[in-house]
Amino acid sequence: MNPIMLMKPYNIDEEHAYRYLEVDGWWADKKLDGFACQAIVDNNNIRIYSGTGKMKDWTEKLPWIVEELQTLAMIKVLRNGDILAGELISGTGNNATNRQSISVINGKTETVLNHQQRYSDIRFIIYDVVNESNYYQSLEKRTSRLEMIDDGKWYSINRKAKTYQEKMDMYKRSKEEGWEGLVLKHKNSPYLLSRDKNKRNKNYWIKLKYEKTADVIAIGVVEERDVHGNAKGRAGAIIYGAMKDGVIEKVGKCGGMNDETKIDLWNKANDDGMFDEPMVMEIKYQTIGKDAPLHPRFLRWRTDKLVEDCLLDELQCSNI
Repeated sequence: MNPIMLMKPYNIDEEHAYRYLEVDGWWADKKLDGFACQAIVDNNNIRIYSGTGKMKDWTEKLPWIVEELQTLAMIKVLRNGDILAGELISGTGNNATNRQSISVINGKTETVLNHQQRYSDIRFIIYDVVNESNYYQSLEKRTSRLEMIDDGKWYSINRKAKTYQEKMDMYKRSKEEGWEGLVLKHKNSPYLLSRDKNKRNKNYWIKLKYEKTADVIAIGVVEERDVHGNAKGRAGAIIYGAMKDGVIEKVGKCGGMNDETKIDLWNKANDDGMFDEPMVMEIKYQTIGKDAPLHPRFLRWRTDKLVEDCLLDELQCSNI
């Protein structure tokens, strides 16, 4: 059997997504930030592939997951032709969506196996089960099959909040615990195979990503380069930091500036690409990763703020 292009939810902002939480028939899942993944049952053998792009075969890299799912196939809990759609994650608790850590999957097989032997933290979270015979069955029917699969050690089921109260509780918890967001799915949705972000999907699956903001210190720039590596004479990213023990500590880089701002920043930087006078700016981001905000984007300058007010401790605790 060949892998499939997994169904993708349609992006929507929090203001518009909130009303779906109130409507009967829409269910909520936790939004994970790992790697899309699929496990295929083919004559009782398990093959694991990535869920997007070139459909990389990860079977040899994930023998502990293969072994556990193999047991389900042998005892007929899983059927020939089943495709378990889900997310490959690393860590536990709030850190279970640490994309920086799970990126080890892109390394060599030996690297992945050594990582798992040392940390034992790579798991497969399953949110759907499809088969050639049930692509057009409702999510409700597919989920009834999925819920027959008991949680294992190296895989588990991404449980859905279905009632209004369950959805409100999940929404509240997601905000309190700093989740990346929620995925909302209609119980009658078929499984749509698509290589693109199909607009039809917004009738069935939508993705709500929370964005947070923080004041940080712009300390320098990295020059932008074209696809051939040639310098463009303007800033491509802002290097930013925050105060720790009275000293500015570098945190990361962010983009999101318009062309005018890129040119202006490049002209302000010295020969080393740093600013002689650091400036306070506001960034938006999704959540805090291991060491820094994930997917930070420049939002605006904060001339009303002091550099001394941008504390590293406050930034790292902004998910709590």
